[in-house]
Amino acid sequence: MHCQKETAAFIVQGGGDYILGLKSNQTTFLDEASLYIDDCISSANIGIEKDQAKEKMAAESKHVYVINRPHWIGLKTVINGRSKLHFCN
Repeated sequence: MHCQKETAAFIVQGGGDYILGLKSNQTTFLDEASLYIDDCISSANIGIEKDQAKEKMAAESKHVYVINRPHWIGLKTVINGRSKLHFCN
């Protein structure tokens, strides 16, 4: 089984694009990416898609943040999705 770096290199050599997930076992990069995304969100330097759904018992808000040209070499885009569930009284 390839690691993500090998898989990404293989795909790029073939002229393709890819999406790889960042998991909690990659703590250093996850922490760095989280701080970077939070900085971009607070500076409003990103594209934001919002969606809200309301049911009888709860409302859910979803945000997808798209950061083009992040500062990591080789990455073209970082996408971060967040959702929050709000319970109704």
